[in-house]
Amino acid sequence: MEPLGSNQVTKVDVRVIAAMVADGRFRADLYDRLNVLPIRLPALRERLADIEALADALLDDIARRSSLPHKSLSADALDRLAWHDWPGNIRELRTVLEQAALMTDAPVLRPEDLDSALAAAPRSGLAQAPAPAAPLRPPAALAAPQPDAPRPPAMQPLPQAIAELEARAIHDALLATGGNKLAAARLLGIARATLDDKLPAAWR
Repeated sequence: MEPLGSNQVTKVDVRVIAAMVADGRFRADLYDRLNVLPIRLPALRERLADIEALADALLDDIARRSSLPHKSLSADALDRLAWHDWPGNIRELRTVLEQAALMTDAPVLRPEDLDSALAAAPRSGLAQAPAPAAPLRPPAALAAPQPDAPRPPAMQPLPQAIAELEARAIHDALLATGGNKLAAARLLGIARATLDDKLPAAWR
């Protein structure tokens, strides 16, 4: 095996006991005795917060191995990576970045640089783009209120109402994602750069 970030190959001696249990070649009760500390490796789609750091390390390694200048990712390109469900995990991420890096001379990779590599990658169907917003429809009745009808609540100027709604939605998304801006932007269906622009200075 070659650890991520290293160019040294290390020999390991392993046996996949779980498969032997399924085949009846290893006693299940003994497996239960040995299975004290299971180690679960989460899929990349469960680690969206790590994509930026992983992509930077992979691009650095790709540049070193190919003798090309190091390339970075735009905020929109990071968002594009976050929408993919990565059935091939980090190996697939490396392949996509390597193809994109070799196919353009630009120092910063953009979503269009990733599209051809991502289009060729298999999809598991787990990632879903946000559903389009329902079209705005006028209220069923816009006639003047009847004399005995309740008075409508005090209205805010539209820009103020929109700003408060956006701030509340961003606050809720950041709470839901533990402060992870990339995941929050994905949850809101906007680009990471757009989220950064809308964040109050105190939250940046």
